[in-house]
Amino acid sequence: MAEKIIVLAEVQNGALRKNTPQLVDVARRLKSNAESRIILVLAGPKIESVATEAAGLPVDQVVRLEHDQAWQGTSEEILETLHAARQELKGISWSLGIPPRQGDWPMPRPTVGMGHDFGCHTA
Repeated sequence: MAEKIIVLAEVQNGALRKNTPQLVDVARRLKSNAESRIILVLAGPKIESVATEAAGLPVDQVVRLEHDQAWQGTSEEILETLHAARQELKGISWSLGIPPRQGDWPMPRPTVGMGHDFGCHTA
C-alpha cells in the first residue's frame, strides 16, 4: 500500500494559512518513493476562494472540508469537523497531530509536526 502524507490547510478570511506552501514542501521531502501520495485537506469557510492557489501546489489530491466558521484554534473543534467529514476521507489512514477517537483511525506515527494543531505527518 502506498504511503499517504496529509497536509491540513486551514482557510481563514478567504486565504490559505501562510505556512501551507512550507508544509507541502516538507511533505514532498517526506515522500519515500514515487508511489507515495500527498493529499491536501482544505478546511474552513469559502474554500472556493482558494481553489486556484491550492491547484498550484504540488500535491496528488485535494480534499475539501467546507464548514461555516473559521476554527478558533482549538483541537476539539478541529477534531469534531474532521470526524464529521469521515465519509469524505474514508479509506485514508492518516494523522494530523491530534489523537484519533477510539476505533476511528489507527494511532498516528508522526514524523514531522509543524505549527500548533496543524501538521504534516505520514501514516
